[in-house]
Amino acid sequence: MALSPDALNAAWQASIAAERAGDLKQAADGYRTILRAAPGHAPALRRLAGIGRRFGDLPAAARLLERALAAHGAYWPAMLDLADLRQQLGEIEAAASLYERGLALADAPDPARLSNYAAALLKLGRFDDVLAVTERHAPAGRPSANVSAYAAQALWETGADAAALALSDPDRFAFERRPEPPDGYPTIAAFNAALIEAFEAHPTLTDRWDPTLRAARGGRVTENIFAAGLPQPPAIQAFRQMIEREVAALAASLPEEAGHPFYGRRPKQPFEIVSWANLMPAQGVQAAHIHNLGWLSGVYYPKLPKALGDAGDHAGWLGFGRPGYGIEAKRPPKLRYLKPEEGLMVCFPSYVWHWTEPFEGDEERVSVAFDVA
Repeated sequence: MALSPDALNAAWQASIAAERAGDLKQAADGYRTILRAAPGHAPALRRLAGIGRRFGDLPAAARLLERALAAHGAYWPAMLDLADLRQQLGEIEAAASLYERGLALADAPDPARLSNYAAALLKLGRFDDVLAVTERHAPAGRPSANVSAYAAQALWETGADAAALALSDPDRFAFERRPEPPDGYPTIAAFNAALIEAFEAHPTLTDRWDPTLRAARGGRVTENIFAAGLPQPPAIQAFRQMIEREVAALAASLPEEAGHPFYGRRPKQPFEIVSWANLMPAQGVQAAHIHNLGWLSGVYYPKLPKALGDAGDHAGWLGFGRPGYGIEAKRPPKLRYLKPEEGLMVCFPSYVWHWTEPFEGDEERVSVAFDVA
């Protein structure tokens, strides 16, 4: 099948437009049309691989990216995509090699791939290299919670405890807040009951969600409760105002330290807040994670089971300090556990590792997480 250069370009533009519009079938068909005419069309191979990844066909996506690199060995976008895929498949050595080559060839620093490269190096125990890569990220001009978390972990692993804890000490960087009842609610218990009622009626509440996109394991979740176009009942409006008050007060109390990923920044004005509810059953947990899109993250507890554990087992508690995302701590990390209380809000830098422990019983544990940019 032959296509003129003009027809090939038209097919490319139409396929890109279809993909951007969300019509992945039409886009994939278009890329295949291009590849029948030009089997070594590296950009089409890469875009088709990306669609395959979105549908979970990782081996097929890898083969397409390998074809792209066989046709065009210096095509760094495919190299970096393949690095991400290799890391996703657990092939960390191969991923690290691809990141190193792809980033060296890239036209400009790629902040997301520098972050992913640092994660791969951390998994490999190449801690000095992690620090070198995170230093390369800073000039890109985009703050990254992931990069801050990886740098702190690498410093800890190399024995630079003071520097590591200056970034991410669980004792310093988890702030307990006990908000007053919002206007219109006589007690915090009355507000909590209204908030739970709003979550139960929320149009996005579901028990079907992609576990690769959330740290939750089990239970029901909502999408962003503050998203435009969604209902904003009084309790949810009051919750946003509560976050704004507490974050403003906390930010005003923080020291200023230029260059520090937390102390050296402040929230955007007006506040940019994303928030979602987690309704977790017994044994439901939040795996260790961070929130890459925030400056400050937090959690508020409107409802807790009676069967929370004690300081001996921490069942249902909030933990800080242990890395996730497949990163194994080589040195025992410094940990902190906080026992949730109804009406308690806990805030922390978005790059601080945190998780929840499972608990027993037949009651739900309702929490609301949020990020402030």
